[in-house]
Amino acid sequence: MLAGNLRTAALSQAVQRTFDGQHPCGLCKAIAEGKKAERNKAFTVQKLECVTERVVRLLGPRVPFSVLRACHVRSNSRANPPPSPPPRRSFI
Repeated sequence: MLAGNLRTAALSQAVQRTFDGQHPCGLCKAIAEGKKAERNKAFTVQKLECVTERVVRLLGPRVPFSVLRACHVRSNSRANPPPSPPPRRSFI
């Protein structure tokens, strides 16, 4: 609305006209009409029905399980020791 008022008046007059409340724009008028419509609506109170029974279900494992013991298995991670000295990278 301020931009529209600046097209026809000086800055001080445009600001005053924009915010004085006596010259509402189309959007302000639509909002005021919406507020009036909300006030005029009749509110109906509906009864809420609540179920008081509670069913509690606990979820558990479907298959029986047991905790496995930690086993100490030693294995060689390499069959052969690494080459010494390490191979050089070749640039092609």
